Amino acid sequence: MFGYVKPDNPYLYLKDDNLYRALYCGVCKSIGATCGQMARFSLTYDVAFLSAIAHNILNEDVEIKKSHCVIHPITKRPIAKRTKLSDRRADVNVILAYYKLTDDVTDEKKGGLKRLFLKNAYNKAKRREPVIDQIVRSDYLALTELENSGTDSVDRVC
Repeated sequence: MFGYVKPDNPYLYLKDDNLYRALYCGVCKSIGATCGQMARFSLTYDVAFLSAIAHNILNEDVEIKKSHCVIHPITKRPIAKRTKLSDRRADVNVILAYYKLTDDVTDEKKGGLKRLFLKNAYNKAKRREPVIDQIVRSDYLALTELENSGTDSVDRVC
């Protein structure tokens, strides 16, 4: 459902790899600023990819600056400047991560503590992006209903 995208680094041009990493770090900074520091652990490459696509479609340039971060406090890293677009991607990331953890709790009985730590960040994101939350919620409920129906088609559930 969420967390399957990974960059194929050996086949990326160096400039594209740097841009992708900067977008990833930019969304991470946005998550920390808008949803809190704990929510940063939910960041995935899926949303960095979504950020790259959104910037391209909207023809919005990415401004990159070198800055410190929590994970790399000594050396400065190229990080995409925080914008409204990156803040929205941060909210999307938190909403998707919350429902992924909800699914993990339902299906595998694990991730409950992680979901509890993400609850406050999820509520903030849901307040800012109610339409996105409603879309994800309705699709998640449809998925749950399909799983509970006992369908024998793996493709339908996927």
